[in-house]
Amino acid sequence: LAPPRPPPAVIMSSLFEQGVRSKFHGEIKSFSIGKGYGFISCEKVWNLLRCDVHFSLSEVYDVDPQQISEKVRLGSKCTFWCNLDKSGRPQAKVVRITEVAERPPENKTLTEKDQVKYEGRIKSFKEDTGYGFISCDETFKQFNRDVFLHHKQLANCK
Repeated sequence: LAPPRPPPAVIMSSLFEQGVRSKFHGEIKSFSIGKGYGFISCEKVWNLLRCDVHFSLSEVYDVDPQQISEKVRLGSKCTFWCNLDKSGRPQAKVVRITEVAERPPENKTLTEKDQVKYEGRIKSFKEDTGYGFISCDETFKQFNRDVFLHHKQLANCK
């Protein structure tokens, strides 16, 4: 099992250097224009909390709305301030893109050898919301959380 998460006050004090709030540096790990949010990978936050930093499109500054898909994408480098939400999870504030990632090759599909397969069990699933979670020891050690499961991923299950 993963070690217990420290209390929010300890986390916040660890995020500051010598009592001074500092900017964090990271890389866009995922982003959905349709949903208006994504995640930033940041080594400092990962080492402390074992999770990525959530950000919303409303916190992205200095990017023209017509250029969002060109600049806010997988691999783009950024700076941000970090707060904790009421659940103690990191939230990025004032996200600024510092280096735009190169456009990935078009039509790249993952082959079976590119994919990592894990084995777990469905821990919970609510038909009314259409989602649930999968429990897997191996992914929990890596990401410190269960795996999200959307109903569309259950296409051939009964």
